[in-house]
Amino acid sequence: MSQGGIIDDGAEEDLVKKALHKFIEWLSQKLPDTPKAKENLMKFAKLHDRRCYQLIRFCFSPDSDYRTVVKALKEIKKRITEAPGSAMTIMETLTPLLYRVSQLIYNKSHVPHIVEFSRTDEYSLGAVAHEVLKVFILMVKRFRYSLIFK
Repeated sequence: MSQGGIIDDGAEEDLVKKALHKFIEWLSQKLPDTPKAKENLMKFAKLHDRRCYQLIRFCFSPDSDYRTVVKALKEIKKRITEAPGSAMTIMETLTPLLYRVSQLIYNKSHVPHIVEFSRTDEYSLGAVAHEVLKVFILMVKRFRYSLIFK
């Protein structure tokens, strides 16, 4: 069984490595420079920074507020740039991925303000705020649906 990056069984080690390589292959194809992305993602995996893993979870969690996401992004950047070796190039690949998955635009911290705009029609933004809320609700429903039927 794998605990904290340590794999007990040799057969399981091969399965874990195979799954990691397959995932990195798939993920790197979503980025412009596929070979460089593969290399950088492997470097990130070899760093095995548990705190970075937790910070990434904060970034894409719908339960994280805006401030938490922004602080997590900053700390990830700081931890990786201060890591030994040529870890700086990892951020070239990780930054676009982090911004894609982070809950920055549709964040639970924004909802009260958007609701206020839709109620008061302040600055004539009531209709726009109402549409944003409808999109936000659709996104939350889709996210929860994907978790249930995964």
